[in-house]
Amino acid sequence: DETNEDQTGGGNATAKYISKTVTLEEGLDAEDIRVLVTAYLPSVATLAVYGKFLNAQDAETIDDRPWEELSRTTVSTVVSSDEDKEDFKEIEFNLPSSVLTGAGGEYQYTSDAVTYTGYKYFKLKLVLLTSNEAKSPVVKNYRAIALQV
Repeated sequence: DETNEDQTGGGNATAKYISKTVTLEEGLDAEDIRVLVTAYLPSVATLAVYGKFLNAQDAETIDDRPWEELSRTTVSTVVSSDEDKEDFKEIEFNLPSSVLTGAGGEYQYTSDAVTYTGYKYFKLKLVLLTSNEAKSPVVKNYRAIALQV
């Protein structure tokens, strides 16, 4: 159940992984992100990736930010074999175009009537879902690439 996974905390999913907060080096603030997940993803399973992003100038904490669901850019027909549990696939996720609203396509968000462009801090959440517990998804690894536009 993926209900409320986009809220500030919690969510109904029972199988999820939440990363620690990543702080980008000074002067390397990013405006986009690419997440690559290597996973066993049988036909009855889905994987959702969420991110929290915080600009260095924002006085909020990253935990105060809501989770934003990333868009799966790998076609949905890429799935693992139901029988071969070693059939890992690489699935790519990116920020949805709805939040890439900067003049050059940068990530933007508004907090307390201030619009921020880019981020210095981020966290990721991987939510694993299945309609058949005997065919559960498995994540082997993931990589996040913070991008400057």
